[in-house]
Amino acid sequence: MTDCNFPTENLVVDFATAWSAKADKVCSFQPSTANAVIERGKAALSQLEQDKHTWSNWTAACLAVLETQTLAMAAAQTNVPHGPRYKKAIKLLLECHGFDRINKGTRSLMCDVARNLPAIESWRSTLLPEKLLELNHPRVVLAHWKRSLRSGSGQDPEESEIDTANPFLQGWNKSSAEQRTAGLTEVGFDDFRQAMPAAWCKPMKDCVARLRAEDRNPDFRITRAIRKALEHLEIANNPKTSTPVAQGHEKDALGELREALKALRGIKRHVWDLDVGISSTPKAKRCST
Repeated sequence: MTDCNFPTENLVVDFATAWSAKADKVCSFQPSTANAVIERGKAALSQLEQDKHTWSNWTAACLAVLETQTLAMAAAQTNVPHGPRYKKAIKLLLECHGFDRINKGTRSLMCDVARNLPAIESWRSTLLPEKLLELNHPRVVLAHWKRSLRSGSGQDPEESEIDTANPFLQGWNKSSAEQRTAGLTEVGFDDFRQAMPAAWCKPMKDCVARLRAEDRNPDFRITRAIRKALEHLEIANNPKTSTPVAQGHEKDALGELREALKALRGIKRHVWDLDVGISSTPKAKRCST
């Protein structure tokens, strides 16, 4: 089994050779402060993955990610986190300690938080307890802290009279529905889930529970599939829809109808058993996953 520990000083291992040979032991040495930091970070990451998004867990993980970067730089004998030797070193260390499970962009933010942790902790000490509950994720904490520096005040930037407009909301308001979806796809579900307000958790869980219940109900599955098929056809038939896009929606409509047939076969029924009706009152658009 590979020894995941890298020395913090007196590094004499030729990392390139160790990497190419996939050596069973990269190096061996007595437990160090760096090891303790990384072990605490690994434990904190496990807590974060269980939705325990506390500031203490995030700080422990941030310090561990920064320590991992420092060890990789030492192994690559460089003063900057760049270059082919560094990339090999950081890849091995991240995989070794499990930090590769964190999005690359988030790891970069975590390193920034760790480097500025004393100043950030000092700023957080000036905030109200209820406000601290909203400031846990590195992306959110770093953004608010930097904004507080620009405001020239130690107070919460959202409460500052000279607070600047939220760039996220500015971009959101200028974006179309398709652009918003594309943006959220780029952000990724993990980063979105970690940054979303805690108050959203229950509504999302309720929505998922309802959708799962509907999935077990063949009537809901068939109705939903037919509705989606008709929505795709409605878009395809819109004069403003280009031919390639229309063809794509027609293909999606056919796929939805196949899902309806699959649900029918599951309950041993046939198309002629369907009874389509229209609700007397308009229904709100259902949430989807």
